Amino acid sequence: TCFVDADQDGFGTTATTTAADGSCDTGQSESTVSTDCNDGAAAVNPGATETPDDGIDQDCNGTDTVTCFVDGDQDGFGSVSTTLASDGSCDTGQSESGISGDCNDASASIFPGATEIVDDGVDQDCNGADTITCFVDADQDGFGVTMTTLAADGSCDAAQSESNLSTDCDDSVAAVNPAAVELCSDGIDNDCNGLTDLLDLVPCGGPVTICSTLGDQPAGQDLDDDIFMIVGIQGEQIDVTLDVETTGEGRANLMITDMVMGQTTLFEVDASQLPNALSVQLPADGTYRIAVVEQSSAQIGSGSIFNGDYCLTVDSDGLAASTFMPSSTVESAMNEQSRPQTGGSPGTRPRDDARRNKLDRRSTNQRQSRSR
Repeated sequence: TCFVDADQDGFGTTATTTAADGSCDTGQSESTVSTDCNDGAAAVNPGATETPDDGIDQDCNGTDTVTCFVDGDQDGFGSVSTTLASDGSCDTGQSESGISGDCNDASASIFPGATEIVDDGVDQDCNGADTITCFVDADQDGFGVTMTTLAADGSCDAAQSESNLSTDCDDSVAAVNPAAVELCSDGIDNDCNGLTDLLDLVPCGGPVTICSTLGDQPAGQDLDDDIFMIVGIQGEQIDVTLDVETTGEGRANLMITDMVMGQTTLFEVDASQLPNALSVQLPADGTYRIAVVEQSSAQIGSGSIFNGDYCLTVDSDGLAASTFMPSSTVESAMNEQSRPQTGGSPGTRPRDDARRNKLDRRSTNQRQSRSR
């Protein structure tokens, strides 16, 4: 008795036949083995070579051989390397997976879909980046507030309302941030440095008004004077107006003095008409003095009378007006532009030197810009 081997591949089915010659011959469609799982295909038999992933069980082991991805850390996700599973199944326990995409097959805690540990520099979920902490930037100006958000793509993007900076002082207005330019007289701290308008030394130009009273000078000086300072650049137009209370005794002169070129008096106006005013174009870069000087009673003659109270206004087409400040000769002064004085002698401010240095730098920048 032989097993029928219809495809003559040496392996028969369970069906039997009788060999009269006493031999099971392949050429006679006879076999001594009954393990062929497809007796209609000579390429399918227990000794055949498998063709992976074709859906055919060539070697009659009960399943097709399939390609799997090597899952070295057995986390269910393989790398790009492949292996063959002759049992037709990609089994985690056999370090096989039907899914690739593991970006670190040596760590079972790293695979697509894993929970990210924020800001540790490790891409646990294999999306190409570590999840990082960003600051909320609601107005998308590049500067956030102290409230935080998570960026799964590893980047704090302004377009996603994210920033790696937390220094915005108003996250509802894109024009207000530490990189913004301070605007004059809008009452807003545009550049988020804690200072507003003239207090931030912006090039506001003018006008800026300071009011004061001519006080008593030291013994031996018959006439009182108040000296103010401005910093300007060559060619800048300066307009100065002196307005005084017209009751009492005395009268005041108004003059501007160049401290750069030998302390030359550039312009002087007496008080025959009030308000007094002068206009001058600065001849050079530097610091200038503006003086309010009391006239003697012998000079009064006729005209308006000055009782010591006055307001001095400076306007400019550049930075000079924003540098306008009283010197130590001014006994008391009040800036009508709300530039407060804190500490020090009356009429002076502790920040004068730093302020003057900062404005000198801005003057240089403005001059260079004009030359271009």
